[in-house]
Amino acid sequence: MVFGGLSVGVAAIYYIITLRNNNKTRQAQLFMGIYQQMMSPQFAEAERILSDAQFTNWEEFRKLNMDKEFGRAYSTISYWLEGIGVLVKENLVDVRLPVLLYSGMINWYWEKYGPMTLISRKEMGWPRAMVEAEYLVGRVKEYSKRHPELGITIPDSIA
Repeated sequence: MVFGGLSVGVAAIYYIITLRNNNKTRQAQLFMGIYQQMMSPQFAEAERILSDAQFTNWEEFRKLNMDKEFGRAYSTISYWLEGIGVLVKENLVDVRLPVLLYSGMINWYWEKYGPMTLISRKEMGWPRAMVEAEYLVGRVKEYSKRHPELGITIPDSIA
């Protein structure tokens, strides 16, 4: 009887350890897929286009967004961040991973394009536009504040 109970206990511990290892493996696989996409020439070009873009208000941004090249670049980066936000929100990827690898890019993007996103929610009637990316920005900021040893400074204007 004792042996049977002990066997069940050992099996349960083994199962928990296996689940944890599988979860870490799954997170690593998801994260490497995200990382590989980020390292692609298409992504680098999209990032350059967004970095070079100049606008000062909603109307200028809308005109700029009508340009096919800019629109494609904006969609590439925006939807990429939206996807990471979903993965973090659903606990499929620990927020620590995007913080360590690309918190600067996340914060840069939201500082530059976040205000236009907030306006577009009202102007375009898309209340959920980029809400997962905004969630990601908030989590990155929160994590960075809890871990000052990382040296990540996030302006208060972000999220």
